[in-house]
Amino acid sequence: MTMRHRNTLSRDYFVELYAVSNDPWNFSASDYERQKYDVTLAAIGSGHRRALEIGCSIGVFTRLLAERCSQLVAIDIADGALRQARQRCADQPHVEFRRLALPGAMPSGQFDLVVLSEVGYYWTLSDLDRFAGWSVGALTPCGVCTLVHWTGETDFPLTGDQVRRGAKMADTVGAAQA
Repeated sequence: MTMRHRNTLSRDYFVELYAVSNDPWNFSASDYERQKYDVTLAAIGSGHRRALEIGCSIGVFTRLLAERCSQLVAIDIADGALRQARQRCADQPHVEFRRLALPGAMPSGQFDLVVLSEVGYYWTLSDLDRFAGWSVGALTPCGVCTLVHWTGETDFPLTGDQVRRGAKMADTVGAAQA
């Protein structure tokens, strides 16, 4: 049986991961990641004016997503990851990188696309609720929030299925309030 974290994972958790490895999840070479990127890009389409990528890590997906957006705000919690992402996307002036610890700090402005890929299960349900509440006001009227999460067992506070169910409930509440 896996022992689950009870709290949202801290910035230190991710800083330590990147101190040990430049690519702790093998984003740049993994077949799983490549397939996930392809499926995600097919689902979101193109022509987005202002997009937000939460948990950009070393910028592998960021670079692909940037081709579909006029403006992209890419955020991560770890400076080591952001350094690599900035280098990988140095020729993409429409990509802005920020270090933020979501959902405690949320970016301002509105987005027509928000991508939360393999991040939500690092949060508690109350933090996921906070994110979902923020997203209701941060998405443009036709905006889309795309959630991508592995659904296998983890030791994180939430599973991918719990993220999906929690976000779906929040979406229903947001739609009822709109």
